[in-house]
Amino acid sequence: MGLTRKKLLVAATEGTYGTSASPVGADAILVEDDLKITPLESDSLERKIVQPYFGAKRKIVVKRRVKIEFSVELAGSGAAGTAPKYGKLLTACAFGETVTANTSVVYSPVTANSDITSVTLAFHADGQKHLATGCRGNVKFAGKLNEIPKLQFEFTGIYNAPTDVSIPTPTFSNQAEPLVFNQSNTTSLNINGFTTACLESLDFDMKNNVVFRELVGCTKQVIITDRRGEGSLMIEAPSIDTYDAFNAATTSAVGELSFVHGAEAGNIVEIGIPTANFGAPSYGDSDGLMMLEIPFGMLPTSAGNDEVFFVFS
Repeated sequence: MGLTRKKLLVAATEGTYGTSASPVGADAILVEDDLKITPLESDSLERKIVQPYFGAKRKIVVKRRVKIEFSVELAGSGAAGTAPKYGKLLTACAFGETVTANTSVVYSPVTANSDITSVTLAFHADGQKHLATGCRGNVKFAGKLNEIPKLQFEFTGIYNAPTDVSIPTPTFSNQAEPLVFNQSNTTSLNINGFTTACLESLDFDMKNNVVFRELVGCTKQVIITDRRGEGSLMIEAPSIDTYDAFNAATTSAVGELSFVHGAEAGNIVEIGIPTANFGAPSYGDSDGLMMLEIPFGMLPTSAGNDEVFFVFS
């Protein structure tokens, strides 16, 4: 009899695509309690046979794959220039990693699938191990006032038959204590040059197009074929003279959107969207105060692969 609360996720970067990197307890990722697995996701093919009587027709399972979803707290590794434990997950979501020793780790988008790493994920559920190889996926950011900001991951991987294996002893490392998203911890807010906004929430979705491919004569693989990031933010409605969000929308304004979270070395995260495309705002309410919800697109420049960045320092 297994207990639902006894779960563990371990992840390791693959040296060869689709070949298990054999993650162990030292590869444990500290995740939130939304950890979820679809252990066998598939398409079904119904046989088109003729039969002289009513009744269902046999279905055949095709394109077997695994989906794993979870969130991690947005926090540094605890040491400047050391990647957070979940950095390997960002690189499997079409980000490149640049490490400057003792200083920073920067994640910026990449496009070529040869530049996108893959991870092996092992989902342990109290005695049962579900291994997913060749995993690539999508990531979202969610920051809400007085909550811990987080990165939400959704991975697709190649199905491997589950086995009976005891949960390994985890070693959690390189994930510092998180800081609440609030006025004290979250600073340097810039919304298209508006630096005195009162922000309640900000979220965005990289919207990676993740495709599972299984062609005759080729290996099974998960590839990322596109991304079109977008998001939204909620601020107290300023006077028009202070910041005209409606003019920004009607002129299809493009500008910087950025903030810094944390202040101690090793646990500082800067997120920047250099060319956010601000859309039509709508009114909302928070504690009886008038708010503006502003959608935005995440545009690359002509150089490409620069629509967002994460800097851990």
